[in-house]
Amino acid sequence: MKVFSQIILSIFIFAVTANLHAQDTTCSNSADIEIISYQSGQPIGNVTLKLYKGMDEYIKTITTDAEGKAHIDSLDCDSKYLIKVIKENYLEDSKLIFTAKTPNENHQLKSTLISHKEFDITADGQKNIIADYIHFYPDTFELDPDSVKELRRLLKILKKYDDMRIEIGFFTDSRGDEEYLKQLTQKRAEVCKSFFVDHGIDSDRIIAVGYGGSRPVNHCKKGVKCTEKEHRVNHRSVFKVLNYSGK
Repeated sequence: MKVFSQIILSIFIFAVTANLHAQDTTCSNSADIEIISYQSGQPIGNVTLKLYKGMDEYIKTITTDAEGKAHIDSLDCDSKYLIKVIKENYLEDSKLIFTAKTPNENHQLKSTLISHKEFDITADGQKNIIADYIHFYPDTFELDPDSVKELRRLLKILKKYDDMRIEIGFFTDSRGDEEYLKQLTQKRAEVCKSFFVDHGIDSDRIIAVGYGGSRPVNHCKKGVKCTEKEHRVNHRSVFKVLNYSGK
């Protein structure tokens, strides 16, 4: 009788262990996605993300937070997922996730959205052409290749609205000699103006202004201690619309 009880107990323990083992083998991954603007490099909030398993099995829809971020969990291991990234006035994007065969893997994704819109209205009512920051190599007036591409895109807008007048304003952070910074940004603004003029835009339609570090958009005024990231916010180019018919 004792031997029989031990056999029953062994079978029970084996069954419980097997069941727990089966539960432990449930395998899932997760993903974190960040959505940023191609033009500004800033996060885009309230973006719709449609999740599909494979290419067409709809799972759910989630929305990014104000920082352009969203977390997705419970993704089956060793599977393929599609995320459709949708935002009004932006070109749609998509991202694929190939989940790992091992559990608890986290996938980091970034989607860069390109705006359909040509113009943006600031809080004070100023109309600007939406543009990516125009980069130059450090302490030079030489454009990097991506910035040349962006200027070509802006050229098309200037040709489309052939009576538009703009101001090209360049800004930097407040570190360094202010006169040098003004001269540097002035020259960079003039390089951009020359690009447009060389490609057929009337010189009278464009004003080039270098503001140096005189107009920070955050608290990083001259003499204020800031992180490198905070200083970089003040490196920007603005294509301000002075007037146009809107046709």
